[in-house]
Amino acid sequence: MAPHIAAAMGILSWLRRTKQWNADHRAAWKGMSDSHDGKLSRFQEIARDALNAACKSGGLPAPTHELQLAGTQEPYLTGTLTDGRRYWIYTDGAGVEDQRLEEWDFRTPEELIAAFLADLPQTPGERNA
Repeated sequence: MAPHIAAAMGILSWLRRTKQWNADHRAAWKGMSDSHDGKLSRFQEIARDALNAACKSGGLPAPTHELQLAGTQEPYLTGTLTDGRRYWIYTDGAGVEDQRLEEWDFRTPEELIAAFLADLPQTPGERNA
């Protein structure tokens, strides 16, 4: 096969995979930034509950959650982990300190939440690398 044909086929394959990833992403995230109580999005509620459950299962106290407003009046949760680092959960993203995890970096909300929880301390005072 000629190199230019192989390259074109590779590009077409990549486009098909990207189109499928985008379709999967949109389906998985549908309604996740909607709020049913006028405050938190579905994603924020799920991420907050996952954070509380992960802390509890690790024998750590659940962090307190403070509801604040971003510059665009987007409500977000923030608090302090047992190791002293601040975390935040926006309507479609989360992070710890300078870590920024956003919706379009993950196919599903569950993948984003798993990455967010992976940075939690495993024991009081411990900081993950």
